Amino acid sequence: MTCYSGTGRVAVIDVNGTFAQIDVDGVTPGVQSISVGSNPDGIAIRTAGDRAYVANRNGNTVSVVNTGTYGVITTIGVGSAPRGAVVNPAGTRLFVAEETNDDVAVIDVQNGSGSENTVLQYVDVSATCSAPRGVAIRPDGSRLYVTCNGNAPVVVLDTVTYNVIDSIGVGAPPMGIAVSSNGRLAYVAERGDNAAGIINLDTGVYLGQVWLNGGNGPFGVAFKPNSSIGLITLSNSNEVAVVY
Repeated sequence: MTCYSGTGRVAVIDVNGTFAQIDVDGVTPGVQSISVGSNPDGIAIRTAGDRAYVANRNGNTVSVVNTGTYGVITTIGVGSAPRGAVVNPAGTRLFVAEETNDDVAVIDVQNGSGSENTVLQYVDVSATCSAPRGVAIRPDGSRLYVTCNGNAPVVVLDTVTYNVIDSIGVGAPPMGIAVSSNGRLAYVAERGDNAAGIINLDTGVYLGQVWLNGGNGPFGVAFKPNSSIGLITLSNSNEVAVVY
């Protein structure tokens, strides 16, 4: 689920392959469903808020959704098993982790670029990362962080050269990842350990784990804006853990 700040709305992707927009301002929510690809997984919103990008894991596509009309504008073919997705702060590049291919798709999402909604390249991370799952980007756009579900590190990519510049060992297996608004911390959902891993992004040092009070199945991660408070979904215990 993705909240649209200041509008009282929540965007929902369900496992049946639909995109739904739920208005939570009123007593009775309204729902509008739009078909996307097969088994939608990750979702990212462009900085301007006008586009949503849905990674369809089984369809090997990314659906581009107009968030004003809630219609699908186009569908982008990508590699195999796209999972996590994130747009850079400039709103010009979409990064999608591809679990089966051990790579990250880099997609042009800049308005008027002439190559908007096309894959620019696939960044091979297989030397250090098996089964890329979650992605997050630093607020200045300089670094991309990718969780590796198969072999447990978080790899760091330079977003200019697309070279892997660091590999940070974390708990296993890492799932979702989020970066704080000030760019100093990352929280990682460590599903096998039922913990949240904490990384100091200034130093690239893994600080350790926070146990989630018996919560089970950490998966998605989000930070409260302008805060070091993180929220982590616990898919096996139907809870959300708050880490601070």
